Amino acid sequence: MATVEVVRAPVMGSRSADPVAAAWRRLVASPVARAGLGIVTAFLLMAVVTPLVHDYDAKTDSNLALRLKRPTLAHPFGTDTLGRDLLVRVLHATRVTLGLAVSAVAVAALVGSLIGLIAGYLGARTDVVLMFCMDILLAFPGTLLAIAIVAMMGPGLRNSLFAISLVSIPSYARLSRAAVLSVREQEFVTAARLSRA
Repeated sequence: MATVEVVRAPVMGSRSADPVAAAWRRLVASPVARAGLGIVTAFLLMAVVTPLVHDYDAKTDSNLALRLKRPTLAHPFGTDTLGRDLLVRVLHATRVTLGLAVSAVAVAALVGSLIGLIAGYLGARTDVVLMFCMDILLAFPGTLLAIAIVAMMGPGLRNSLFAISLVSIPSYARLSRAAVLSVREQEFVTAARLSRA
C-alpha cells in the first residue's frame, strides 16, 4: 500500500520563513563559509583590539640598530630596513586595510547600483551610453587599471580608495541593471502603467 507524504508549507512569520535565519543556517552548514567567517572575525578582532593594547607611532618606531633582523621571540616577523617590528606594523595596518576595503566596496556598490538603476529604468540611449562606459572599464584588467589610476593621481589612501572603487563599479552596475530589467517586465509594472494611461 502506497503512502502519501504531506509537506507543510512554511507559515508566514515563522522562523523558517525568515531570510536572515535561513542565510545563517546555510552559512553554518558550510565548512568553507565557517572558515571564512573565522578568518574575517580574527581580522576584525585584530583591527579593534590592537590599537587598544598597543600605542604605535610610525615616526618614532625606527631603531637602526635592529635593522633587517631575522625572526626572533622578541620580533616574530623580524624587522625591516629601518629596524621596525614587522609584526607590530602588520597588526596596526589591519585596521587601515579593512577600513579601505569596506569603504571601497561601499562606494562601488552605491555608485554602481545607482548607475545600473538609471540605465535599466530609463533604457534607450541612456542605457546604451552608461553600459558602454561600463564595458570600457571592464575591458581593462582591474588590477592594472587601479595601479595606473594611482600612478597618475599619486599615492595615498584617498587615491587608492578612488581607484579600487572605480574598478569595481561595473560589476555592481550590471547586476543592478539586470535586476531592474527583470522587474520592469513583471505584470504588476505593466498593470501600473496601464492604470495611469
